[in-house]
Formats: sequence, structure tokens, C-alpha cells
Amino acid sequence: VAIRPRPESPQIKPAFFPYLMDNVSGTITFRDGEVLLADMRAQHDRTTIRTNGHGFFWPEGHWQFRLTGLTADKLSPRTDLTSALPRQLNKLVERLRPTGSFSIHDGAIEFCRRSASEIAPLEANWDVAIDCHQANLACGIALRNIFGTVRLRGETDGARSWSAGELQLDSVPFQDVQFTNIRGPLYVNETKCLLGKWATDQQQQPERRVTGNVYDGSLAANAWVTFDNLPEYRAEVRVQGADLRRIVVERFGRSADYAGKVDADVRLGGRSTQLDLLVGEGDVHIRDANLYELSLLASLLKMLRTGEANKTAFTHSDVAFRLQGRHIYLDKIDFLGDVVNLYGSGETNFDQQLALKFSAVVGRHDYRLPMVKTLMREANQQILQMYVNGTLAQPEVTTEAFPGLAQMFNQIGQDLRRPAAAIPRLQAQPPGRVAVQPAARQ
Repeated sequence: VAIRPRPESPQIKPAFFPYLMDNVSGTITFRDGEVLLADMRAQHDRTTIRTNGHGFFWPEGHWQFRLTGLTADKLSPRTDLTSALPRQLNKLVERLRPTGSFSIHDGAIEFCRRSASEIAPLEANWDVAIDCHQANLACGIALRNIFGTVRLRGETDGARSWSAGELQLDSVPFQDVQFTNIRGPLYVNETKCLLGKWATDQQQQPERRVTGNVYDGSLAANAWVTFDNLPEYRAEVRVQGADLRRIVVERFGRSADYAGKVDADVRLGGRSTQLDLLVGEGDVHIRDANLYELSLLASLLKMLRTGEANKTAFTHSDVAFRLQGRHIYLDKIDFLGDVVNLYGSGETNFDQQLALKFSAVVGRHDYRLPMVKTLMREANQQILQMYVNGTLAQPEVTTEAFPGLAQMFNQIGQDLRRPAAAIPRLQAQPPGRVAVQPAARQ
């Protein structure tokens, strides 16, 4: 028996996928328990669906049905769609909390029930390409305005569900940073989402990372996030060759004549989206650079009185940092050049407040042996130290000559004014140095 419904009248709502569809057209053929769908078209609100299909319904009550060549345009993940999905797949979608516009192409979905019992689980498997158009996800961290494609294959047995696939995303903004050309493996189930090597490890595949571009450089990353009430996440990111000028212009809104490339290795972790729970560490290396235009360095060079400013005074920088909430500890912040080198450490925060300390060493940094570098640095620390407070945009620099002597005389004065039994161990505070105050919570 062949049925050819007219698109202006019929509706269809399959029992295994209770999603009401209007304007149905195509050919439905029944033959001895076998059902064929050919060139089927239907509509649900603004969503247009096209598919072929093939299924079997056995007298014992079990059945299976497979849709092939599935295409759905202007798909919106609203309740009427997600509630029609198998229970575990619905739960997975709820964890991702997608919003925005999606479409499916080149898809295949199979449904089956292996028993006539009413309590027999509805099983399903899928292999679909999902196109994202200004899509949003809230999978532990908020991702908005996603463009590109995700290829997913997966299954549910009624008790568990999982999906694995490939990211082919054109654009993913995050924290005002634009990531592009994102490619790589992912794995997601009801409890977690894995990216990069953690996704391939889960599937016992050769290790791969998620790759992409940021600030005209390349990146490679591994990450995971859990779907707990207070989601937890971890990320390992390596950036190579990012453009320093783009970073300064886009992150800090300045248009000075910077140049240079940035390489970085960063490891981050935290819970929820609260910055107070953020922890991390990393290393940053700036090379082939023109760093004089940085207001911080211009202020430091002015204090050194090295003569006419040379716009290539600093060509390299090495930074080692740790993150604790909104606080950034700079264990090393060195600016290296042909004439003078600055070696420093200190603290800052997300409001760009500064509490830094530097010492200067004259001469090219790459001409000295490591032992000589260390001796020269320690000697210069005993001659002159510079302290930077204020903000990154408006640094305030003070100097202290012979800090070792100042500390010694300060200690002697403290000792003479106190009873011998009551002398605590003190450390001198450099003149004008101000500790960074924690940033106000958003």
C-alpha cells in the first residue's frame, strides 16, 4: 500500500518521536510489516524537515525505524522538540542548554524497541552534522554566538547516552577573545564534556588536541567540564605566534605602534563561572618585539635616565605567573633588550592594579653566561631597585638606592627602640610600595 499525503491537510506525530509535523508530503509505503518513506517533507512552526526512512514492525511487538538523509532547517531546541527525544538524550541536551538557531544535514537517526513490553526502553543511535548559527551553550561555562558545525555520533540504551564527534567551528567568542577555525575531538555524556586528548582517551583513540587560531596565532588545547550543580573545569592551552599588537588593541583598547609575537603555555581550572574560584599557572614569552610603547616600560626607562629613548629598547619578555581567584602573582616578569634588561616580580589583578619590583642590568642579555647574569642581577639589586604601583595604564614608579643598606639601617633603628626580648622579625617596606587590593566582585 502506498500513501501520498497532500501537504495542505495532513499532520503526523510518530509514537516513538512525538513531535507534531504539518504539511506532510512524500510517499509512505506499507508492505508486510515493512514501512518505506520516500522524499518525505514536513514542517513544524518555522522548521522544515526532509528525510527518507525504512522500518520494520514485527508481529511480536518489537520494531525498529531508521531515518536517512535527514535535514532540518531553522531548528530551535525548544521544549516541544527536546521533550520528544528519548529520555536520556533529552537529559543530555538539557545539560548543554542550547539556544539560538541550528540546522541538521546529512543525518541518520535510528529508533528501536526490542520488546513489546510497555516498560521496554526506547533505544536510539544517531550520526548527524549540526550547523550552529549564533548558537549559545551553557555547558558549565557560557559560550555565545557560536558559528560552525559539530559532527556527532552517539547512542542511548534508555539508561545512558553519549555522543562523540568532531568540532568544525568557524568562530567561538569567549571572555571577549575571538577563537576561530576550531577543529578537534569531543566526547559528551550526561555528566561531563571532554575535549582534545581527554576525548580521545575516553574512546581509546590516538591522542589529539583541539586546534584553532587566536590573535593571528595558533592554539592547541585540552579541556573538560563537568555538569555538576557547581560545574568544575580544567584546560591546558598552548598559544604560538599570537600578534602582540592585536592583543593590546583588542584587550586594552590602545592603538600604539606595538610589534611582536607571543607564545604561551597556560593551565587553568575552577568551579562554576566565579572568578574567585579560578586557579592556574603559566608562562608567557614575547619575542621579536617592540615594547617601548608600553607605558610601564616608558616610565621605568625614564627613571633610569638612559638617554634618548630607543623604541626597540626591549625586544623580548619572559613572564611566569600564578592565578588565585582575581589575583595574579608574577613570579617572574623580565624585559630584555640590547641596552638594558629589567628583572622583576610582583602582583597584579583583573583591575590591572600593580605592585611590582624591578632591578636593571646594563648590557645585552644574550651576551653573558648564566652565572655572570645571576651575579650581575644580584649586584644591581643591591644598587638600585624600582617599585611600580598604580595601574597598567598609569603606572607610578619610585626608586630606592642601596636597598640592602636601607634595610640594614632600618632594622638597627627598630632594634634600638625595642626591648631586646620583644624584638620581632621584621622586613622593610620599600618607599611608596602599595599592596594590590582585591578587585570588587562583579
